[in-house]
Amino acid sequence: MKRFTKWLLLMLALVMVFTMAACGNKDDGEKEESTEPTLNMGTPDCTHIWGDWQDTVESTCTRKGTQVRSCTLCGKEEQKRTPATGHYFNDGICAACGRNERACEHQSTERIVIKEATCTQRGQANVLCTICDAVIGVDDIYPTGHGQLTIVVDREPTCIDDGRAKEVCTLCGEVESSYTLYAEGHNDTEWVVVKEPTCTESGHKQRICRTCDEIIDESFPYATGHRDTEWVVVKKPTCTESGHSQQICHTCEQIIDESFPYETGHQNTEWVEVKKPTCTETGYSQKICHTCETVVSESYPYANGHSYQYVSEKAPTCTEGGWYSYQYCDVCDYSNLEEKTRPAKGHNNTAGLCATCGAKDPTFVTTQIADITKQEHVIAKPSENVFDAPAAVFLKYTVAVADGLQTQVFTMEATQTGTYYFWITELYTGNSLKVYVKDYLGQTVNSSTNMTNNAGFSTQLTAGQTYTVEVTVRSVSVAGTCFVNVGCQTATADVSTYTAINDSMSFKNQINYYTFTPAVDGAYRLWFSNVVSGLEMKIYVYNDLEESVNYSTGCGNNEGINLNNMAAGKTYLIKVVYQSGQGPYTLNLGKQQATVDVSKYNTIQDNLYFNNQVNRYTFTVPANGNYRIQMGNITGSLYVRLYVYNSLGETVANNDVRNDGGFTLTNLVAGQTYTITVGYYNGSTPYTLYIYGQKPVVELTDNTGAVDSFEYKNQSNTYTFTAEEGGTYRIAITGMISGANVTVYIYDANGQAIKSDSYISNGEYFTLTDLVPGATYTIKVSCNGVLTEYIISVQ
Repeated sequence: MKRFTKWLLLMLALVMVFTMAACGNKDDGEKEESTEPTLNMGTPDCTHIWGDWQDTVESTCTRKGTQVRSCTLCGKEEQKRTPATGHYFNDGICAACGRNERACEHQSTERIVIKEATCTQRGQANVLCTICDAVIGVDDIYPTGHGQLTIVVDREPTCIDDGRAKEVCTLCGEVESSYTLYAEGHNDTEWVVVKEPTCTESGHKQRICRTCDEIIDESFPYATGHRDTEWVVVKKPTCTESGHSQQICHTCEQIIDESFPYETGHQNTEWVEVKKPTCTETGYSQKICHTCETVVSESYPYANGHSYQYVSEKAPTCTEGGWYSYQYCDVCDYSNLEEKTRPAKGHNNTAGLCATCGAKDPTFVTTQIADITKQEHVIAKPSENVFDAPAAVFLKYTVAVADGLQTQVFTMEATQTGTYYFWITELYTGNSLKVYVKDYLGQTVNSSTNMTNNAGFSTQLTAGQTYTVEVTVRSVSVAGTCFVNVGCQTATADVSTYTAINDSMSFKNQINYYTFTPAVDGAYRLWFSNVVSGLEMKIYVYNDLEESVNYSTGCGNNEGINLNNMAAGKTYLIKVVYQSGQGPYTLNLGKQQATVDVSKYNTIQDNLYFNNQVNRYTFTVPANGNYRIQMGNITGSLYVRLYVYNSLGETVANNDVRNDGGFTLTNLVAGQTYTITVGYYNGSTPYTLYIYGQKPVVELTDNTGAVDSFEYKNQSNTYTFTAEEGGTYRIAITGMISGANVTVYIYDANGQAIKSDSYISNGEYFTLTDLVPGATYTIKVSCNGVLTEYIISVQ
């Protein structure tokens, strides 16, 4: 047994020796085959274009291989080693080389990299037995990660176009991130004069950006005109020849105008009497120019004849004679007065007055008709009540600006629901910030990611909620500090009892709210005053259903909106919105006045203060008849809108009227109520509203007169008389002021017009024939425009 064991050990030793000898011989052969080839070095200054890698020595399970590639231009070659593939055992036998895996106990290992790791991808390495080269494991190689990043600018920004840049890995060339380089705008500009304006031609200048040479704006200054001019006399005019002058511009030496003054004529002349005329012979005179000694004219005066003196006409009066114009000679005392004498005319009595001299007829009796009694009512101007609105509240937060600063957070509470404005001040040029406004849940309400100095934004905040303002430095050119400012929403004010509101616009996008409840149905107006230069606003009005009633934009001094058909007791919202500029303003509230019952009055003093104002009055007719609605005391040439409505609201009369304008309403019935409105038309003005009624009918008798008058335009006075004896009667109108005339109608007992005249002047009369004895007739006398006293008589 021991002999057999020794024999077996000897046989195993021999096998191991042969195996090691075989392995050693194989390695020696591989070393001889792996001799490096001689490479072509190519041309040093070639820009190489490489071909594909080609195997020169293939990799085996245990041996590295070799690959070569060549430049297609110069032939230069590059060489690299490829790793061994390792054994691929199947049931202990390598499928590639046939090695028995069990022949080696793999006591030591070698790590062979078969795939290099990159920045982002894993590599791989085989673990080999250093005795038999068997692959006994596989290791992963972790990605190396990106190395240093470098900034690559794809496109530089210009004044008007954004640029583009990216961050690139210097190892693998992969783009890590990209971002926009914002356009800087035309910052460095100047005006360049292309052509200076001259006296007759416009100039030309351009505003050019020095950065990009782009023409941003152009201007063409007007020609200056000929300013330094002088008239130069080329030739002075004489008595008989024209002169010559030129107007020359000393700036451009151009002749602007020419003048050829007329000859002066013989100005320094004198008549020299050579021979005096007598009563029967002509004389002789010469007109001599003392300037040029020329005889300019000659004259042969006729004989003098009689030297007549004229006496003006004198009209005869009722009691004294007169004469027509006559003449007499102051040399020979000739006169024709005797044949020009005129006798006295005597009195021409009509209606108790002489129509010629105005002397009273002592037998004529007159009755004085009373004027309309003035019953005046003065409506006082509404008292002023001004609301001084509190100033807007501002918040201010100091922000540090430097590289690497963390986000700076500020907390604020909204005291009112509405519009808040956030903006930056005192931020250096080149610095920019990111500003976020967030609610209590951390949700962004509004933001701006590129805020420069004076930039801002508006946002809606809710009263009672807490908000955070987060500020991050975006870019820094100069380190320092700046401020985040907040213009806060002001409280809504009830201005129902006020006539004006003093308020202001203190920051961009500011909105001021007011509520207003009208006390009276009707027309209202809102308008601005005391607005500083440059400030413009928008105004909106909404009803209680949040529907728009009216609005206007770009409002300044004396501009606003009219609000028609406003309902009493309803609450309206007024919104004044920033448009441009900053400063104080006054918002005026023109209100509808309460309706006034003027039935007891005929003279009402009132005013129109604002555009769209309408004043209302009610009038209940006291007695049947005609009534006159008339305007007076209106300023200058202004108009007002005058309307009259019946009890059903129907328009009875309407027009735009000036002083003395109005309507005559006929056949009104006692107890009926009418509404009179006076509205603004083309200016504010005081005015007087007159309401005149029909005078009582006056009865006239034979050879008597009634002294009556007109108190208003289109007034008509009525009289009756009874023709006791019948036959012919004369009706006369006298005693009117100069320029007055009337219209007269005569009606019989049946109401039929028997005679009329639309233009009866002072002293004229009607002759009525064939009147019926005992019949009663009616006379209507109407005013034609001039208010006057007059006498009407029947004879």
